[in-house]
Amino acid sequence: MGFVRALFKLDLFYKTQVISSISGGSWFCGSFLLEDSFINENKITPEILLGNSYPIDKLKTATLESLASFNLNNQKEYLGKRITEAFVINEFKKGYDLGILSNELWNYTIGNIFLEPYGTNNKPISLNKEDALKIKEITNKIPAILKKKYPFWIGGATLLTGSKNNLQNINRLEFTPIYSGICPKVDTDTKLKYIGGVLQSTYSFGSIYPKILDFKKKSESEIVTVKIPNDIFKTQQIIGTSSSAYANYCYILNSLNITSNNIQPSLIDIIPKYNTWTPSIPNQTEEFYYGDGYILNNTGIDSLVRRNIKKIISFIPCSTIIDVSNNYNDTWESTELPSLFGVDKNIIKNNKVYNSNKLQIFEKKEWFNVSNQLIHNYNKGGPMYSINKLKVLPNTEFYIKGNYEVELFIIITQPSSNFNNLLPKSITDTFSDLKGPFPNFPCYPTLLINFLEIIRLTNSQINLLSCYTEWSIMNTELKDLIYNFYN
Repeated sequence: MGFVRALFKLDLFYKTQVISSISGGSWFCGSFLLEDSFINENKITPEILLGNSYPIDKLKTATLESLASFNLNNQKEYLGKRITEAFVINEFKKGYDLGILSNELWNYTIGNIFLEPYGTNNKPISLNKEDALKIKEITNKIPAILKKKYPFWIGGATLLTGSKNNLQNINRLEFTPIYSGICPKVDTDTKLKYIGGVLQSTYSFGSIYPKILDFKKKSESEIVTVKIPNDIFKTQQIIGTSSSAYANYCYILNSLNITSNNIQPSLIDIIPKYNTWTPSIPNQTEEFYYGDGYILNNTGIDSLVRRNIKKIISFIPCSTIIDVSNNYNDTWESTELPSLFGVDKNIIKNNKVYNSNKLQIFEKKEWFNVSNQLIHNYNKGGPMYSINKLKVLPNTEFYIKGNYEVELFIIITQPSSNFNNLLPKSITDTFSDLKGPFPNFPCYPTLLINFLEIIRLTNSQINLLSCYTEWSIMNTELKDLIYNFYN
């Protein structure tokens, strides 16, 4: 919220062409980028959604009370209220009592929290009103659409293949306003199968494969009509599937060949599961499990370089305070950056890289340049960032053609002594208290930051974090760097 507020203040948000979101980032995008196609487009303004900025010049006298009361009386559409009022257990129970299928309970819950206040829940998704009218004619459902002038949206999730008790393989799944698809190569059980291969309308994702369709016999000019089922793929399924973090727990257990009769089966039963067309094998569809996008990679960068995008700003929330005493250790894993450079555990010895990673899209040697910049800017008080021109490597596993250069601007949420110096000691002293009001600030985890609260944050936590992220752009050298990066 703070990052996007800054981009609006710099008049840069509308110059953004594409947003790639993963996990909790898809909650924000679903709430912020979409609108009900039949409401006044100016009814809910960005200012209402993003809320006010806690004044930087008043931080020195900030108190728990002043942080808790700021933005408290904003209109109901204010995005901060989605988190302060996120009672996951209540919504989950409501869905259960209504008889919602187990593998849809999480999506139902997330949709009610993040989409229902804007009239965009339980709808197909569309690029614009013209497309929305076509989709309504086909599906008899009124779609939600991307707001005018807003960036194209790619929501990332992860395909989990294998059997229910053996989720061994993963692949990237993407949802956009005009199509959904999976990077094609998937190894399912003992057979090599290709998922996708055609641009499938987002609303038809999860539908049964049309039995009459045979690509070997139909001519290119012949029109094939596909009957869309009543239960079409909708907005809450996009942001819910993208954020089903518990699927990672099952995937790890399966990968380690660990089973738990008390926990694992019940979790697997609530992982989203949908039909997926396999058009290279005619007349076939299969059900697959889908998990949080971070299971594969939490940055969303892969979806952008797959499209040969030349300039990328990656905002990386990090739940761990990084040990910057060296270029790689376990704490760097929480950024999910090292894997993009083919760097992971046990492969750096004496500053030499010995192994690779199937998600690698940048040269290994570049990790030292990127991480050295990140460490340098962290050590001088923050914010933690780096800017590098990198060669994108081909990656057939994830259909990245590569062989081009991208400018990658990375900003990581890490403690900043420069920001902390703006705050009273009574506030900063609480940062090391894991049971305090701002545990490990600004490294909040997405889940369970507060006792017995799944994703709920306090108003003071939201205000301080969004103040920090906005400050990191508007009140540091990043302001000129980002402005020049866009222009």
